[in-house]
Amino acid sequence: MVPSLGAAGMSQEVRRSEPLADLPLRLNLEPTPVEGCEVCRHAVAWRWAYRTGRGTPDGYTNQSAASECNAEIRNHPHEPRVMALPIKPPAVAS
Repeated sequence: MVPSLGAAGMSQEVRRSEPLADLPLRLNLEPTPVEGCEVCRHAVAWRWAYRTGRGTPDGYTNQSAASECNAEIRNHPHEPRVMALPIKPPAVAS
């Protein structure tokens, strides 16, 4: 049994029918792009641009958009598309 707080803030026991799952720790949360896939290559370029702010139109980072790029890469073969990436690659200054 696990103690928890009830509606009135009083401690009460919670019974679990099964033990909690022991899930493995995933250290690499970044999806791997599919080799030779133009959409994956494009999403990787935009993911980097959104993370660093280099090449984005406003020059700011956008972690939410970077996460959407991960979803695009992860959901290969991209049918139907999860998001619409900008058509042009990011303008990265050397």
